[in-house]
Amino acid sequence: MLDVAESTRPGLYDSLVAADVVAFLRRHLPTAQSGGGGGEVSGGGRAGAFDLVVAADVLVYMRALDHLFEAAAACLVRGGPALASYLWQG
Repeated sequence: MLDVAESTRPGLYDSLVAADVVAFLRRHLPTAQSGGGGGEVSGGGRAGAFDLVVAADVLVYMRALDHLFEAAAACLVRGGPALASYLWQG
């Protein structure tokens, strides 16, 4: 899927990553905030590492959302948006 995204619009994305979303965000947490429950955390990132966090058709596959939202909030610039979408096919 990532290959298709890159080949369709070369240079559009700064980076494309296939990873567990919470683990990815936690790797980018500021070191002081990298502790917390729910899994390994390496930290070493910086506050405001991301301008935007988007979860497109992801949340329905997650059991608990609190770790995702905590990590996303810590990685965003102050006041940065987090967007989530879900495609309903009824």
